[in-house]
Amino acid sequence: MSLLPAPAVRGVPDEHESVVDWRLYCLLEAGYDQITARKVAKHTEIDLHRAVALVTEKGCKPLLAGKILV
Repeated sequence: MSLLPAPAVRGVPDEHESVVDWRLYCLLEAGYDQITARKVAKHTEIDLHRAVALVTEKGCKPLLAGKILV
């Protein structure tokens, strides 16, 4: 019995891909531009709530927020 994750079936996103897609969506909704949102979304160790709050609550420009986070 293998403890390794099963390979993704062609055409079906794996769990990590789904998480990154969801994070990307949330960042775009918060006002991040496409490029910065992709960079931040791929770094799943970055707290998504913090990333969103920097822009929506703290008034940080998305580009600067991306530089702070990544």
